[in-house]
Amino acid sequence: MSYFGIKKDSTTLASTTIDYVHHEVHGGDSFMYEDVVTLASSGSLAYMITTGSTAKWAHFGYDIECIGPMTFELYEGCDRTGSVVQTTWNRDRNSSSSPVTIIHKGVTGGSTDGTRIRWWQGGVDNNKTQVGGNPGTSREIILKQSTKYEFKLLSGMADNITSIRFDWYEHTNVS
Repeated sequence: MSYFGIKKDSTTLASTTIDYVHHEVHGGDSFMYEDVVTLASSGSLAYMITTGSTAKWAHFGYDIECIGPMTFELYEGCDRTGSVVQTTWNRDRNSSSSPVTIIHKGVTGGSTDGTRIRWWQGGVDNNKTQVGGNPGTSREIILKQSTKYEFKLLSGMADNITSIRFDWYEHTNVS
């Protein structure tokens, strides 16, 4: 059934059309990574996000949620080395596709963070802090191919329980 070109379920009249990001999940091209850490006062943590050189671009989003103050920075083009490769998951649990984008927890060496492209600071002691943006939103970032990104967190209080989520899909063109 169709109303004004929009496909509808004939019983419930619910739309049967899905958005593009949802389509990428079903196509096996959407991936995720999640971590929970407790950071000390002035404690820091960095992740290295490395994109591949294939004909795919990562359409990247992130969420950070913590119980207190936090500073977040995202740098493009760093020359550091990732420490520990992290396990990432295909959001379609029936797909065997693996991402070309690699996530490392921790960074070492190098002499530059690169160019800061995102910066956010917020929160107060013992009060929930949250920042983020998902693929398909106005905060989505289409990452460059063959590029290293450094995702840095700096805690503003002791015992700052922090949840980190990266979501991205990989598509064969940037639009």
